[in-house]
Amino acid sequence: MNFREEIQSYFNSKYPFVYVITYEEERVVSVLSDVAREQKMSLEVWSASSMNNRFLDEEPVSSIIAVLEQLAMGEERRILLLKDFHIFIGHPVIMRMMKDISHSIVNKGSLIVISSPVFEMPVELAKDMAVIDLPLPNFDELRDVFNRVQVERSSIFPEEFVETIIRAARGLTLVEAYRVFNRALIKGGDYKLDDINLVVEEKRKIIRKFDMLDYIEPDEDISSVGGLFELKRWLIEREKAFSDDARRFGLPPPKGLMLLGVQGCGKSLMARAIANMWKLPLIRLDMASLYTSNNTPEEALRTAIKVSSSLAPVVLWIDEIEKGLSGAKDERDSSTSRSFGMFITWMQEKKDAVFVVATANNVSNLPPELLRKGRFDEIFFIDLPDIHERAEIFNVHLRKRGRDPSGFNIVNFVKLTEHFSGAEIEQVIISALFKAFSEKRELADRDIEIAIKETVPLYETYEEDIKSLRDWASTRTRFATVSSNLIDMFKKQ
Repeated sequence: MNFREEIQSYFNSKYPFVYVITYEEERVVSVLSDVAREQKMSLEVWSASSMNNRFLDEEPVSSIIAVLEQLAMGEERRILLLKDFHIFIGHPVIMRMMKDISHSIVNKGSLIVISSPVFEMPVELAKDMAVIDLPLPNFDELRDVFNRVQVERSSIFPEEFVETIIRAARGLTLVEAYRVFNRALIKGGDYKLDDINLVVEEKRKIIRKFDMLDYIEPDEDISSVGGLFELKRWLIEREKAFSDDARRFGLPPPKGLMLLGVQGCGKSLMARAIANMWKLPLIRLDMASLYTSNNTPEEALRTAIKVSSSLAPVVLWIDEIEKGLSGAKDERDSSTSRSFGMFITWMQEKKDAVFVVATANNVSNLPPELLRKGRFDEIFFIDLPDIHERAEIFNVHLRKRGRDPSGFNIVNFVKLTEHFSGAEIEQVIISALFKAFSEKRELADRDIEIAIKETVPLYETYEEDIKSLRDWASTRTRFATVSSNLIDMFKKQ
């Protein structure tokens, strides 16, 4: 059901009030105009600056009361749109008056619509108010905007190009898309591949206006991740899971993964690699930023979910999720509890192709409800790399920096780095390169061996915590690594 159909449905169901959560006022006005015309009603729009009045202090309240009285007492059937009404809806006189006139509005066949990017609902009005969380424009709506730009610019473009640039604009509002399409044409003089990149870059800037979201360029591929063979196999099986063929085969879109494990063992790297492997955009959600946003945590999370859903299919990376949900266990922390409830409900019920990759280092801070089957497709534990994985990690980072691994004693490095994480092995290579560079010579085995001896792995400091995490995961998660003993057994055979 689209936005227009939802408005029509609530109107036909005799709701007196509809609250639309959105930044897109023009889109709301356009749809309400169509509904009003179809129902042979008039549309009136009110805001604090209506009719050239500039209200201060309590004066807008008088204006609102007058408008509400006129709607209730007049004979004409009307739709009244109240812009940014969240500022006034909690006023006791306004709230009481809305309750008083609710039956009159329904009997006259009128409707009051509130438009606001912020959701504020007095409990007294909750039973009479329908709520629409207006999603960002879909593909067809963005196509209409693009077609409008084509007409205005007297230009026609190949269908393949049109589909590509519209998909690049997913996640923008209609106004943002209109401006970006025009800017691309003005800057380039014609639509080319560079113009698509410009649209993506503009989208990245717009998404970054939200403190809790970041648009990430997934520059790491699966070959950049050493080891984790079982996790990689799981991902390869689902590489085409968002395709139309998968839908026809009867498969639902994958929900997501929880990657739990030791710091520095590749959880964040894997999130980037998944997006690259599946050729999907990557959005990073900082859960901790939900509580430092200008809006309430619930509003910030609702916005993040809305933006992510509009980009589907997309990978939503939630790094160190425990930092944003640790308060959910505390009944006194109502804000975190509400945000957590909203998040797990969305995870359970979402239909959009948003693949969530949540990473966590500390399981003790995670609410148990998050780990229940059905939230995520799978929970993988990423342990410190074993001997085979450490060898592959050394190979990856040497090749990444232009060195042939066959020219180094990898077997010895592996023996010296027991309990090292992948990140610590990478830093060993970088430290060794700095030493060789400062002495104006090529990298040698001795440089890497010295860097290993100078490194104190995290395991030495947090051995008990890591062992405890490993014990917890042994019966509750799937290990991302095939047992070294199994690998050795097959090699011998």
